Amino acid sequence: LGLLHSHGLTLPPAHLPALLEQPAIREFWSLIEPLIDGSGQWLLQQNPSWRTFTRQTDRNSWETGTAEERATFLRNLRRTDPTAAREMLAETWSKEKTSDKIAFLLRLKDGLSKNDLPLLEEAHADRSQSVRQAAAFLLLQITESALSIKAHSEARRYFQWRAGRVKIGLPAETPPTVLATGAHKRSRPAQVGERTFWLQELLAQVDPRLWQAQEGSAVDRLESLLREPDGAPLIEPLIRASILFRREDWALAALDLWLREPGFPELKKATQRKLLALADKPLLCEHLLEAVRRRRGLLLENSPAYQLLTLEPFPWENALSLALLRRLQAHLSEQNGLSWEGWHYRAILQIAGFSIDPALLARVGSGWPQEAANWGMWEESVEYFLRTLQFRRHFHRLFMNIAP
Repeated sequence: LGLLHSHGLTLPPAHLPALLEQPAIREFWSLIEPLIDGSGQWLLQQNPSWRTFTRQTDRNSWETGTAEERATFLRNLRRTDPTAAREMLAETWSKEKTSDKIAFLLRLKDGLSKNDLPLLEEAHADRSQSVRQAAAFLLLQITESALSIKAHSEARRYFQWRAGRVKIGLPAETPPTVLATGAHKRSRPAQVGERTFWLQELLAQVDPRLWQAQEGSAVDRLESLLREPDGAPLIEPLIRASILFRREDWALAALDLWLREPGFPELKKATQRKLLALADKPLLCEHLLEAVRRRRGLLLENSPAYQLLTLEPFPWENALSLALLRRLQAHLSEQNGLSWEGWHYRAILQIAGFSIDPALLARVGSGWPQEAANWGMWEESVEYFLRTLQFRRHFHRLFMNIAP
């Protein structure tokens, strides 16, 4: 999909049906949709289960369509013309059903700006608590909104950085902005006290960059929390806020510290994926390379670096790619007999086939110890890795020949 994007090509309509039947189609739809041409759009209309994927541009879809069709039309219009989408919703807002209001508010997340404040403030005064909470969630993401300013002000009462240290207090009752979004209804972990939980939910709704008004990077802020006896439980909500507000520097800082600080809270797979999507990949590769070099042997299976490298494919920088593979080759050469040690690196090889630059094929294809005692255990995995990389190189060359 990335190659199609970069070379200005579209998906052949004949291949769309098989693609649309994939279970993960919605997860990747934002990448697929721009690759569908007019013929593909026509094809989408022919199957009722595919129509929600169409770029509905007919205003009649909004005026007479089903709730799902209207939400789809609003989403598509919001992506191309945020102002028109907002104004269209404002015209019918007072007549909409509660369930539709919530669905429509969710479609406003794309292109959210201070221009949306009048409509969102109106929604925040709705009779329905669910509508008010949905509107509050969006208002908090607009730093100019009164609710966002209030949340930051509330948080500063309990959470302040001074001279490289963080001062932490706990609210005596649920903060008003936490009540506004309904975040207090989230399931509280058994090991977290009620007042700490309130502070966590408050911090999760504040743009983390507001904590950088004075000197100090995202890494500095998170490191200072690690040094505080009561600071570690507050890292997780700051990470949630980093994801909510799409702060790349905070996402990279969280991954950096997770890679090198043993006391950093463990990151769930879903959180890892969200941070990985935000983080600058070349810089992240530098941090991963440092993690590889810090360890003399292979990465441990439960180590943060191993978890991140085997999470999903992303472009690896050449230095990281070569360091990982040379380390594995050295490990295989040093084995005197059959051994299961390092067997978890098969997952590294599998991901590497999709993450390494195909131009490195000649370099990574050499140096494998085929005379090693346990080569028979690894031969199939190494060959699969090299075949994958060879296929990708062939694919890249094809695109170079057919791209306009």
